[in-house]
Amino acid sequence: MEDVVIHNAKVVDGTGQPWYRGWVAVRGDRISGLGRGPAPPARRTVDAGGLVLAPGFIDIHTHTDGTILLYPEAESALLQGVTTHVGGNCGSSLAPVPAWARERILPRWEALGFLVEVGDRETDPDLARRLATYFTEHGPAWETVGQFLDLVEQARPAINFGMLVGHGTVRLAVVGEEARPPAAQELAEMERLVTQALDEGALGMSTGLIYAPGVHAGTDEIIQLARWVASRGGIYASHIRGEGETLEAAVSEAVRVGREAGIPVQISHHKATGEHNWGKVRATLETVDRVRREGVDVTLDQYPYTATSTGLTAFLPPWAHEGGVRALLGRLADPAARQRMERDMREGLPGWTSPWRGVGFGRVVLVSVRGQPELNGLAVAEVARRRGAGDFQTAFDLLLEAEGAVQITRHALSEDDVRLVMRHPWVMVASDGRAGVLAGGREHPHPRSFGTFPRVLGYYCREQHVLGLEEAVRKMTALPAWRLGWWDRGVIRPGAAADLTLFDPEIVADTATFENPRQAPRGIRLVLVNGQVAVEDGKPTGVRAGRCLRLSK
Repeated sequence: MEDVVIHNAKVVDGTGQPWYRGWVAVRGDRISGLGRGPAPPARRTVDAGGLVLAPGFIDIHTHTDGTILLYPEAESALLQGVTTHVGGNCGSSLAPVPAWARERILPRWEALGFLVEVGDRETDPDLARRLATYFTEHGPAWETVGQFLDLVEQARPAINFGMLVGHGTVRLAVVGEEARPPAAQELAEMERLVTQALDEGALGMSTGLIYAPGVHAGTDEIIQLARWVASRGGIYASHIRGEGETLEAAVSEAVRVGREAGIPVQISHHKATGEHNWGKVRATLETVDRVRREGVDVTLDQYPYTATSTGLTAFLPPWAHEGGVRALLGRLADPAARQRMERDMREGLPGWTSPWRGVGFGRVVLVSVRGQPELNGLAVAEVARRRGAGDFQTAFDLLLEAEGAVQITRHALSEDDVRLVMRHPWVMVASDGRAGVLAGGREHPHPRSFGTFPRVLGYYCREQHVLGLEEAVRKMTALPAWRLGWWDRGVIRPGAAADLTLFDPEIVADTATFENPRQAPRGIRLVLVNGQVAVEDGKPTGVRAGRCLRLSK
């Protein structure tokens, strides 16, 4: 007797092969069988009514390590049909946190906004209690990646969770925020922390090369660490050094890391920002095709929106970050340093351009400003108008007032570029968001945390015909599973993990908007995580059957 059989389904198995009408059986946490004829008996039988049954979606690029302990119910992911998140991206991971480095790391977490977009500290007592448990003034309740993953397992998450180790976190722990190469003994300690993280289950290493302290790292340093990651079978995922004027050089740097370290490369949230850079993705995608023919294993991911989201501190030149958050705040209070920052943001520096270029503050919208929630949802230029100040001075003032903790969305991408990148066969769908809950919170987060996957299926697949259904599902399932070496996930076949999503292809759509992002999508009917029903009739069941997915040796 099977535990669950879903029959009369339009099965899209994740591989990109054409759909077929049939049934899928689940026994325990595995797919036990599938077929086209009469379905076998089961303790529970679900008539799919001709809806699409696909593998559970895998979100390969998230920052859910910052929320999974606070919101293990992960509603925003489950309601999209997502069954797995990979955190620790963009060079920032919540582990390792050696005891001797906590004073360096904790302020950077706050400035990067690890604890925004998921709730409201002032009005949510339960969140306040959980924050007190995990993020007290004494530091977190873990030091290593292994300890962090153990805590995630104890929290019983509703989705599967894996993580990368952040190069920025490791560099911050060992070198601090100084703009210099690591000394020999420091590099050795970074190598030790990275290899320990991989041995304890991290899936690879990520970099965030526009953020401090990653912005201070040279390519040779990254290659050396990536060699150790490759020796453990991990991947290298990079928020590359530039996504505007320096996009092509930044992609070339990522390719060099892959070539010289012998490691698979994942280029994160690929895009070209600023109108004067639109169209450059055509050249970078051609580069990916060429180097793959040469034997360098490079793939990419993308979110389906024309706006980015990051911290406002990323707009500042690299020298402004040296010495850490306190030093940055001191510079923001210095009129002469402000003038220099504005000049460098306008004119650029060798190898660096500000994300402000080609966008302007009229299209930079505040997501979260610590201590000033009434500003959330306003453009920086609108705040400047209300204050009777200049745009740059207002941006600097906001950072100073919030002690660096200002998160923004930036409307900077071309719709034509989004479609071009999406069509590329080696590009995966990923949110760059966080798993959280729908209710509560005064932030105006990017809607990608709530709508990425249904948006691709509804708007780009059904309405705009940018992708076919089978190809869209492949980019959400088998392709990221293959990238991570998960041979038993991301596909519908006997023996594979029973992570499944049933959706209505005629109505599936995102409803989250930039003005009202905390909205559940339409059309996701049923979600199974490791064989357990986590979403039924479009609503969470409260079942939390997720697991930590650690690197397979």
